[in-house]
Amino acid sequence: MSSLHLVLVPTYNERENIQALLDAICVHPDVHVLVIDDASPDGTANEVTTHPFFEDRVFLLSREGKQGLGAAYRAGFAWGFERPYETLTQMDADFSHHPEDLPRLLAEIEGGADVAIGSRRVHGGQIVGWSLWRQFSSAAAMTASRVLLGLKTKDVTAGFRTWRRGFIERLPVLSLKSNGYAFQEEMMLTAEQHGAAVREVPVTFRDRERGASKLGLHEIQEFFYTLGRLTLIRRKRFAMYAVIGAMGSVVDLGGFVFFHHHFGMGVLEANILATSIAVLHNFLWHNFVTFKKHRKRTQVAFVEFIAVSLVGMILNSLVVLAGVSVGLWPVVAKILAIGCVTVWNYLLNSRVTFKV
Repeated sequence: MSSLHLVLVPTYNERENIQALLDAICVHPDVHVLVIDDASPDGTANEVTTHPFFEDRVFLLSREGKQGLGAAYRAGFAWGFERPYETLTQMDADFSHHPEDLPRLLAEIEGGADVAIGSRRVHGGQIVGWSLWRQFSSAAAMTASRVLLGLKTKDVTAGFRTWRRGFIERLPVLSLKSNGYAFQEEMMLTAEQHGAAVREVPVTFRDRERGASKLGLHEIQEFFYTLGRLTLIRRKRFAMYAVIGAMGSVVDLGGFVFFHHHFGMGVLEANILATSIAVLHNFLWHNFVTFKKHRKRTQVAFVEFIAVSLVGMILNSLVVLAGVSVGLWPVVAKILAIGCVTVWNYLLNSRVTFKV
């Protein structure tokens, strides 16, 4: 008897794409499809039930209301674990992941991989149809994930993955906490912590042509929240770095209020003085607590710390301006900038300024 393979496809308002996608997946023998639909108001579920292979090779798991990508995959994995599939594949419904690449992922599993990833970030992989801003923000988020979580996989947020059943059943995948696109990074962290043999297969990722993207403010917030939560668990030193940075922000704001409103200084002078005190505050904490084992002279480390901070301030402004110019809300652009600069400053300070 041939091995059976299951493709999991979460959907929300994908009526324009789903029939063609099911046709393209069913070209491959011994492959079944489970569509996990979150009560799409456009009738996606009805389209699935009219497919010629429905309840033969195409199946539908309908859920009440939009519950998120992570919840959809958890439900899909649970459904698949109850049936005799050898592999389970994650795939988007908008043709950004093309079914013609599926056999290459399955071949890697047959060759011994625990998970095969359709990767945009290895030689031969590429992204088509994204703006320069979206490419930059995606690369920044991915770099932050890899550095902060210590991941070896290059495309940690890829949504096109094939898992060996015998491996993924050993993971606590059904109890992972994240729910949006951050679910992908938490799955990858969990897999690497369990010693996964990972293979990255180069693919061409194409931006959707029909339908609307599901990436919104909530998903962005979820991603950074999950990254922070996992970092606190994985990287205690970075957590200390972030806490001291937050304390420095309080010192900066408090100093500005004191010097400007209570001491009568001009806005510019008060801002410069308050920021200078905050930088000194952060340096002393990092020098004697966060990176206390470094061997550089204090004067040298201080000069390098100032240089890193100045470059970080410039980068912060550039990210905010770039984000606003492409239509992001200023607060979203600022959150993204803070994330980028925090990672930048940590990398430079840990590897240069306070290098052990």
